Amino acid sequence: MPNIKQQKKRMRLAVQQRLRNRQVKSSIHTLFRKLETSLADDDQATTTAVAAQLASSIDKAAAKGVIHANNAARKKSASRAWSPATPPDKRPHARRPAGSPAGLVLPTLKPPLPCRAARRTRL
Repeated sequence: MPNIKQQKKRMRLAVQQRLRNRQVKSSIHTLFRKLETSLADDDQATTTAVAAQLASSIDKAAAKGVIHANNAARKKSASRAWSPATPPDKRPHARRPAGSPAGLVLPTLKPPLPCRAARRTRL
């Protein structure tokens, strides 16, 4: 525990900031899940409304410093890639997870790169 008055205050503020950051990040994750379910249900009106709300909350989080600006740009780009306005041929490749409903589609992950030792060849 700090003995200095300013450091005690910084600790109190850090607790409040940590709670705010967790709430904002959690709401962004929730909106992403809502976007996925509305896309799976093929509900155009809900999808556009949730996408707009998601973009707004991401911008606000970046402005307040909760997430980094580049992180916000990546999240917004990912949400736009799955919007109904994006033509299917321009969307990222998708896969359906095992045991999930037929409409739920997730982006595929790139295969892992081989380790350095595997890339080295002896002559």
